Amino acid sequence: MTKFKIIMSLIFGLSLFMMPVKAQEGLSLGITIGSHSLDQAADEDVDANGSVDAKHSRSDSFQVPALTASYTKDLVGMMSLTVGAEYVPVSATLSSAINTDTDSTDKDSDIDRAVTNRVKAKLDNHLTIFIQPTVNVSDTLKVFGTVGYSEADVEVQGQTQTSTAKNYSPTLEGIRLGLGARYYVQDGVFLQLEGYQVDYDTISGTTSDDTKVTVDADDQVIQLTIGTTF
Repeated sequence: MTKFKIIMSLIFGLSLFMMPVKAQEGLSLGITIGSHSLDQAADEDVDANGSVDAKHSRSDSFQVPALTASYTKDLVGMMSLTVGAEYVPVSATLSSAINTDTDSTDKDSDIDRAVTNRVKAKLDNHLTIFIQPTVNVSDTLKVFGTVGYSEADVEVQGQTQTSTAKNYSPTLEGIRLGLGARYYVQDGVFLQLEGYQVDYDTISGTTSDDTKVTVDADDQVIQLTIGTTF
């Protein structure tokens, strides 16, 4: 079982053994640190004919901070609803990827050759807007689900098996789904643990020799937040 699944199971288990009471309404501000595992799969269409000539895959792990602001409103019974935003104030640069693959793009040759691919991606202005339906387990413990929309600017640089350079800047968009728990350690001050996944839309770009590169990415995150509710 992965670390992500273990955290999600623990959070879900907490919600089954506690009794609900009133929530803490108001504005919350927080600072987070997230441990990310980003899986990427890329396809290359060398002659732009719609067929895939090469496939690549890679996983990157990294940690980035974020700032959050949200507002919680009591609903009926044990339920409340939180609406908020999360912003990453720093650039996240993924390590240069050096992958050796088999090149079968020479249509006139039956001989495959080993090629090297180097790709570097820089993420800026990562913003998520989210809602969190919440169960108020106790005066100090809240369990919630997250549904959100994420967007970031991406700058991609490097080389593929056929081009010496590429540089394109698509916008990365995705849907965030997660589960978490918030615990108030003292009046107004809380710790929050959340596990979530972002399923990003496919992005594509064209290299210096008109090779079309299509990338699909998914991000699994374990995130810890410290914050205060006013």
